[in-house]
Amino acid sequence: MTVSTALRVPATAALLDAWESGLGADPADRALPLLELMCGDGRDLDSCVPGELNRLLLRARALLFGAAADTVADCPVCGASLEASIPLAQLVSGATEHDGETVLGAVRLRYRLPTRRDLRAVAALPVEQAARRLVERCVLSLRSDAGELSVSELPAEVADAVDAVIAQADPDAVLEVALACPDCADTVRLALDPASFLWDEVDRWALRVLREVAELAAAFGWSEDAIVALSPWRRQMYLSLAGTGRRSS
Repeated sequence: MTVSTALRVPATAALLDAWESGLGADPADRALPLLELMCGDGRDLDSCVPGELNRLLLRARALLFGAAADTVADCPVCGASLEASIPLAQLVSGATEHDGETVLGAVRLRYRLPTRRDLRAVAALPVEQAARRLVERCVLSLRSDAGELSVSELPAEVADAVDAVIAQADPDAVLEVALACPDCADTVRLALDPASFLWDEVDRWALRVLREVAELAAAFGWSEDAIVALSPWRRQMYLSLAGTGRRSS
């Protein structure tokens, strides 16, 4: 079963360090140093299932930047511009059971959901082979009236059915936003990648902070450590004073 994780808001300097750590990572992994920092409890993110990781990423984004996200898209039918503020909590369904059991025809299936560690292990394989390998890793038992079945000997159609059952058991693994067009009433569905979503916002924030550091260092000769230790409000006040000083000199 999913274990609840308390997230914390990190100090500005620590968040900048985590952002810098993510710069050299693959796009899918860039947000993980940020999330590890905010978990702060030694949480093993590789043991998270995709839906669980997505929920953590959205919670982190809400804690840092607010519980709603502004979304803009073009209607594919009429071309109208769509804008909406989406409450992040509405995008996910809730906690996920890591293990499950179901019946497929005459076969009883016990399974666990794939974790990030499982997905990384098959990432380099061709799509069909990766799907099959995930099934083999995640099936705990297959039993019919005749006895235990070998996962490696399953027909392709049965393996596909098992794969579908496991995917349906983690509904938050794939997230999307639905927007209704006010002009033509068509529904626009946008895929949402929580990792990229969080990273993009932190990236914009970090670049803004670094610009503030550069301006205040030039104006007052302060160190980066001293500047980032200031609250955002104080940095803005000093930036305003620095601008006033430049205009009056």
